[in-house]
Amino acid sequence: MYHYSLVDLLLFSAVAEESCLTRGARKAHLSLPSASLRMKSLEEALHVTLFNRKPRGIELTPAGEILNQHVNEIKQTLARMENEIAPYARLRSGVIRIAANYGAMLDFLPVDIPSFLKANPGVQAHLEQKTSPEVVEEIARGRADIGVTAFEGPYEGVKFRDYRKDELILAVPADHPLKDCETVDFSEALEFEFVTFDRDFAMQKFLYEKADEIGRVLKSRLEVEDPLILLRLVSEGLGIGVLSRKAFTSLSAYAKAVPVRLSNSWAQRELRIAVNEDPALRGPWTSALISHLTRDSSDNVYRTQLL
Repeated sequence: MYHYSLVDLLLFSAVAEESCLTRGARKAHLSLPSASLRMKSLEEALHVTLFNRKPRGIELTPAGEILNQHVNEIKQTLARMENEIAPYARLRSGVIRIAANYGAMLDFLPVDIPSFLKANPGVQAHLEQKTSPEVVEEIARGRADIGVTAFEGPYEGVKFRDYRKDELILAVPADHPLKDCETVDFSEALEFEFVTFDRDFAMQKFLYEKADEIGRVLKSRLEVEDPLILLRLVSEGLGIGVLSRKAFTSLSAYAKAVPVRLSNSWAQRELRIAVNEDPALRGPWTSALISHLTRDSSDNVYRTQLL
């Protein structure tokens, strides 16, 4: 039988991190007298001294160091437990988690999701941007209810349904050497400097990976977080950029960049909806959202137009 609690161990961890009983108690949301009594009781239960009291705080004894290592492992185990249980807790709530790649997150879901939420006021949605392979992995592990991805081919435990067509294109300045090209291979574009999205953006990660695959370096002169800013900087001649055709079309009136098609097959992006094959791992609103996203295939398919 253990004569101490999880609260005691978490308090000990907080005190160890802060090297101060007062700050540790505050971090654990306990009063100082209560924290002091709990630490004394913990030492008595373990029959060791855990702290050496110093004029400017406290430090762990060798026994305290050992306990701290074990408590950190307990905290990691608890975090993993909550993470693995979370999908099942979410199934009973009105929250639907959506993982999507850059193209879907920027160009399509901002239109489709609000209309769904307005029609279902009791539902909340959490959108998270991931690379296409990460989206499918989130679905397979039950960490998202619905994914929108450009992942090609099958994936164990995941079902797919067509959603939209997307295309990545180059945006170049009006006086750039590539401006009159009908199509350009990505390897040719890598000869020039880029204005890029933040490297944490899913699409930008994808482009860096494509450059790595052919042993090349994508040279970013400036990173931004907004496609309009990217287009304006491209227009000013700071570099070339890659973004979706839909984003370019909607923002082209505000910038003087020129669109150029990428000849690489990966630039043509077939977006698909992904869900876990196990119905038990799908939230109660998953089917309703899928029906909403695919309610009119003639509207939902983005048809590429010639440049």
